[in-house]
Amino acid sequence: MSRLLELLGKIGEHGECKKILLSLKERGESDAKLIDLMRSYAQGLITRKLKNSVQLSVDVKAFKDIECSVKVKPVSAYNILVRHCCREGEIRLGLDILERMKESEIELSGATFEPFVKYFAFAYLLPQAESMLAAMKRLHLHGTPSMYEALVRGFARSNNIEKAYNIIEEMHNDGLTLMPSLYNPIIQAYGAKGNLGRAFDVLKEMEISEIKPDSENYAQLLLACASQKNQKLAMELFVKMEQQKVTPSANVISALVTVHTKCGDLEKAMQIVLDKKYSGNIDIKSQSAILWGLAKFNRLKDALRLFDYVREHRQWPLFDSFLCLLEAVGISGDFERLFKLFEDYKQSMKSCSQVLQDERISVVCVIIVVCCIRHKELGRVVDFMQNLQEDGIGDVEILCTKVFLHGTEHIDEEGNVNKLNLEDKLIFIRAMWKKLHLRPSRLAFEALLKSCAKEHDGEKAECIIEMMKYGKLRPNVFTLLIMFQAFVAAKDEAKAEKVLMEIKRTMNDNNLEDEDVNWLLSETLKPYHRTTSASNLKLD
Repeated sequence: MSRLLELLGKIGEHGECKKILLSLKERGESDAKLIDLMRSYAQGLITRKLKNSVQLSVDVKAFKDIECSVKVKPVSAYNILVRHCCREGEIRLGLDILERMKESEIELSGATFEPFVKYFAFAYLLPQAESMLAAMKRLHLHGTPSMYEALVRGFARSNNIEKAYNIIEEMHNDGLTLMPSLYNPIIQAYGAKGNLGRAFDVLKEMEISEIKPDSENYAQLLLACASQKNQKLAMELFVKMEQQKVTPSANVISALVTVHTKCGDLEKAMQIVLDKKYSGNIDIKSQSAILWGLAKFNRLKDALRLFDYVREHRQWPLFDSFLCLLEAVGISGDFERLFKLFEDYKQSMKSCSQVLQDERISVVCVIIVVCCIRHKELGRVVDFMQNLQEDGIGDVEILCTKVFLHGTEHIDEEGNVNKLNLEDKLIFIRAMWKKLHLRPSRLAFEALLKSCAKEHDGEKAECIIEMMKYGKLRPNVFTLLIMFQAFVAAKDEAKAEKVLMEIKRTMNDNNLEDEDVNWLLSETLKPYHRTTSASNLKLD
């Protein structure tokens, strides 16, 4: 019977399910059995392929109706639905279920509140997460370990480490066992800030509290060392881990490999991967770290061989490593392989959510476009963008803007700046306008004007302003500010003064009194006045 109810839930046969449950109740079936069957029904509901959020709302409404008719208190079934609503991002619907449980006097538990706390913590809506925790406390309910872990992660990633420690203390006061995994987000937070000293202090604090660090704690510390390229400290930590008789996990080995590749020591990284002692712990993360190092440090042939090996085993490298390989292929000018990598990646993303597909393919496209422009392969860019338009892959207009905002000036981890020069950008924007009839956005024009300011090129700034006028884009205050910065940088006092008057006129016409705008104007003029003793360009 349980299998039947689950199947009915899966296909959304609400009426049939209600009929069966009412029939069983009339024949004297126990409440416990009915509750168990409703749980199976809820389990089926959450496996349905949702067309939209309205369908989920209809399913929840039908479930409430069945609960009302059968007159039982299916707490576990409602908890399943709450968890599902939060996973789908339908928080309001989940809160409606919570209210219904209160109205029906169904016993609430930590499992009921857990999905809300975890969702809010994951979305960095930390005040809301704390409110849910406080509501639990008022009902004398205890939090669950995974709930507290989500809160610690949320606060640590928001750089509120003090609050993260307070949550750990609160968890301890709740009588729950403190697990080593609680401290990983804190180690990550210190590592991200480059504060290796504090990251290592976390390990000492755990030991003082008699919490034995596990392999994942060591893996996070090794990754912190990798981010700071501190190979010596990483090796000392690895030796300490072995002395503490902590067995290296796949994550530890991949983190150690990452340390060596980030430091440019590819030979050492390869030694670890080929060491039979660690053969059982070499996973796609370790292979991705090697791939990143090979692509980064000009061993493209080896990188491509490793990539082909990974693909032969039906795996895909981590996204950052793939991007590094893609850029290396693009820089080499091997466009046939570049576009083949794009097609392969497109196929690999088909099973992912549409949001993730759009986000990642957009990043990949930006790299491809920038590489083509660097090699003056404008024809390839136009053909590529045209194909994207025809295939309906993302928004090509937004992609064009991203080329300026993200792809045109990328500072890598070594501090090197790989950028398109201003002339390249202008050629690209004209081609997109002429060939694909894509009118550049305000953001694209403003990115170009910022480039003019950096390159002290007032003539091209004028050219861009004319293009904006032709595109019927009227400069707003923020565009005018960037124009002002460009002309000040180019030391074109007459044009800067003209733009300054336009800024004042625009602000007066719109009754704007903005101290921030005046501050930006003053900051723009400071270096100009330091190098120009006699100047008529002044702010009132």
